[in-house]
Amino acid sequence: ELKTVHKFTYLGCTITSDAKIDKDIDSRLAKASTAFGRLNNRVWKNKHLKKDTKISVYKAVVLTTLLYGAETWTIYRRHIRLLERFHQRCLRSILSIHWSQFVTNSEVLEQARTISIEALLLNTQLRWAGHVSRMDDHRLPKVVLYGELSTGHRDIGAPKKRYKDNLKKSLGACNLDHRKWSSLTADRNAWRLIIKQAVSSFEIDRRAHLEDKRTKRKNRIASA
Repeated sequence: ELKTVHKFTYLGCTITSDAKIDKDIDSRLAKASTAFGRLNNRVWKNKHLKKDTKISVYKAVVLTTLLYGAETWTIYRRHIRLLERFHQRCLRSILSIHWSQFVTNSEVLEQARTISIEALLLNTQLRWAGHVSRMDDHRLPKVVLYGELSTGHRDIGAPKKRYKDNLKKSLGACNLDHRKWSSLTADRNAWRLIIKQAVSSFEIDRRAHLEDKRTKRKNRIASA
């Protein structure tokens, strides 16, 4: 007998009755934190391993655990902040950067030769969107992505964010036209190259924006 529950785990992802990803994010963070902790003595504190080797292990083990199923997430800013905080904490631990050294997040990413969680999410979701777009029209993921409800009503208040809204925002962040992106996905290799260039440009702009904010904040404090 199947019981009525408000959440359950399916293929490693936590599904809730309210269609939110908060529980799934919490689960991903817990599992990634466990994976990171188990490698603490053997890898992160091992003085015989190079920094690049440690970062490669981190990407292969911890990041894949953290971002499992991320291509289907309808993500909000609060989720990105949680994931970025965990990402930074892990990298600082691997690189032995103490908070008293006043190293910025951008500098940590540069030392680790990696990108932010937000950029990783953009890359993952855009690649998945291209994969769905290339599917046959009868496939369920494509039907769900392009389909619209013919009946129903919306409750009073701001509507919940949809995956389409998230995808549109991701395309805009990478300076891709949301009205023409489907035609670009036909060539798989070309679409991957477009995504790679777009995400790289997004990460550069993101770091420049953060540095500009930091400079303005320091100038404001100095003049106060």
